[in-house]
Amino acid sequence: MEREVLGAKNPGRRTGECKWSVKPVGTDILDRLVSRKHAVASDLSSPPKQTTYTIWSRSGFTKDLQNHATTAGILLFDLADVLFLDPDC
Repeated sequence: MEREVLGAKNPGRRTGECKWSVKPVGTDILDRLVSRKHAVASDLSSPPKQTTYTIWSRSGFTKDLQNHATTAGILLFDLADVLFLDPDC
């Protein structure tokens, strides 16, 4: 299962993808997000000046994507980030 997310408000935009897979997400997903950004920008009357990429993953991320995210300001969220884990539930 996957979901794509786009939020736009000048001066910035957030674009992201959520992957529910047993494999860690790699740089190929980021590359796909970047390429889709250009297609979406042509549909906006006033394209944002800045884009923040966000990726959510059930199974984490490859080391390559983690390293790139650290230097490029890409937001990564794994399953532990999106679930509230309460041992009393």
